Amino acid sequence: MQAAVQKNIDFTEGALRKKLVIFVLPILAGTVLQQLYVTADAVIIGKYTGKIGLAAIDSVYALLRLPVLFFAGISAGASILVSYSYGAKDFKKLDNAVHTAVLFALAGGTVLSAAGILCAPYILHLIAVPSEIYDYALSYVHIYFAGFVFMMLYNIAAGILRALGDSKTPLYILIISCFANVALDILFIGYFKWSTAGAALATSIAQCISAVFALAALICSKTEGRLYPKKLRFHAEAFKRILITGVPIGIQSAFYPIANILIQSGINASGTDNIAAWALCGKLDFLIWFSVGAVADGVSVCAAQNYGAGKIGRVKTGTLFGVAVGTLTVLIISTLLYLYSGTFAKLFISANDYDVIAVTVRIMHFIAPFYVFYVFGDLFSASIRGSGKTFAAMLVSLLTICGSRVVWMLYITATGADFMRIIVCYPLSWFLHSLAFTVYYFLYVREKSK
Repeated sequence: MQAAVQKNIDFTEGALRKKLVIFVLPILAGTVLQQLYVTADAVIIGKYTGKIGLAAIDSVYALLRLPVLFFAGISAGASILVSYSYGAKDFKKLDNAVHTAVLFALAGGTVLSAAGILCAPYILHLIAVPSEIYDYALSYVHIYFAGFVFMMLYNIAAGILRALGDSKTPLYILIISCFANVALDILFIGYFKWSTAGAALATSIAQCISAVFALAALICSKTEGRLYPKKLRFHAEAFKRILITGVPIGIQSAFYPIANILIQSGINASGTDNIAAWALCGKLDFLIWFSVGAVADGVSVCAAQNYGAGKIGRVKTGTLFGVAVGTLTVLIISTLLYLYSGTFAKLFISANDYDVIAVTVRIMHFIAPFYVFYVFGDLFSASIRGSGKTFAAMLVSLLTICGSRVVWMLYITATGADFMRIIVCYPLSWFLHSLAFTVYYFLYVREKSK
């Protein structure tokens, strides 16, 4: 029992700053590990299936990301409810939330898997997948959707574990599943020559492994959030709260890529060098998003637990410390990107394509000083979401991030602006997002403190 107490972090008591750092580091390590896995996966698929396999998977990437992002939002909603109940020491509501969330993942994932398999041919025709890669894309989507239920179960279970203060177990599970996925990729694609079907099967099996381990961790948990399979049932109030909290996060997550597609279309019209340089920037600045996202997860759980406990002072302490850590981290990474983006870019392209490095450096010199604006919006919104105000947070985010980018692309760049003018919408949207959430956060906390 003592080991379990040390493993799970209770943000409502003790040294808050130290606990937040300890909690965030495994989340950051897990996101970096996932990115490394994605890179390894792409290398294996490209090596053994060639451009046909890569094109087939890339042609359906946006299609598959939308349900993933949406249901990740539902998982976040469940996590917030569990954190809030855990902080309030309301163990009946905690128990109801855990069992309702897991059953929802099982039922919802099964329905979505079946719907995805049945609708895949129609959707691929709708998005105009070319005939030469259609069969490869269809087999990939069919198998991918067949394993979607495992992805949902893992996301829900891992979210619950983090909500209970355990961010290490999800990391250990990710390590196992990522190595399993790479090994299965090599076996199915390299040895059996199953092409895109092999890639999808490897992913689905790895997701199944993740789900089994995460559920086992919940079943064996020594906390009040322990999962008892025989107690799985829908509790109306818990289910309602999960949807009210999670759906806005899911909608927000799904709308971001939609707005970015509009920007990408403008970038695509600006020439191949600009497209390649922008893609390189995406490979260089991933640590910005991962580090801020990891701190945001920690701030959200910390805030939810302390809102549940009625300890608003600790909410403010945890949030402001998170902002300070996030700001310092982003300033360091931004400085390195500003100074050495050309050197880093050479790691991702061959010498024959070094001509795009000058464009990459130009972009980074412009955009790197503004990354810090992203921190305040993301972390203050994470704290507000932790209180359960996810609908308001969604509206602010959609208006400031998505809204400003859409308006910029439709009206400001409608006359055929150059590439650099197009990407101005990114720092502009970060600034508006941060300004809005900074004001909202301090007004909200002041009201809660009364």
